[in-house]
Amino acid sequence: MFMSALSDSNQIGNCKTSKHLQADDAWEEMEIELPESYDWREKYPQCVQPVQDIGAGFNCSSSYAMASLGVVEDRICMGSNQTVRLSSQEIIDCDDNEFGCEGGYGNKVFTWGKKKGFISEECYEYNGKQNECEVDHLESN
Repeated sequence: MFMSALSDSNQIGNCKTSKHLQADDAWEEMEIELPESYDWREKYPQCVQPVQDIGAGFNCSSSYAMASLGVVEDRICMGSNQTVRLSSQEIIDCDDNEFGCEGGYGNKVFTWGKKKGFISEECYEYNGKQNECEVDHLESN
């Protein structure tokens, strides 16, 4: 899923929305008709989850993790029709390439997922503060 849809590379080519490269390397004009409106919730109602309540009193800038994992959760649901809530707390505590509760970057969250995978919120619950990474959180009992 990540290799075909998400990239952490900054080597992205120029936008080619109005032209299409054909097999013979000749540029051909291409008409793209966009709908007047599109509501993802109507197309995939089974995937709509309530916004995660991070609760009052938390002083943790974890929106980078929650938003990035929300994208992955949606992609999983679109492919499987099953909702899942992934652990943003694991990213906050364990991803050394981020800044924990001080913020982070979506592309680095995706890189974490490509390298290590993601776990569910049930396995590593959000607590709104940065902690030491539970090194045994992936080991089975």
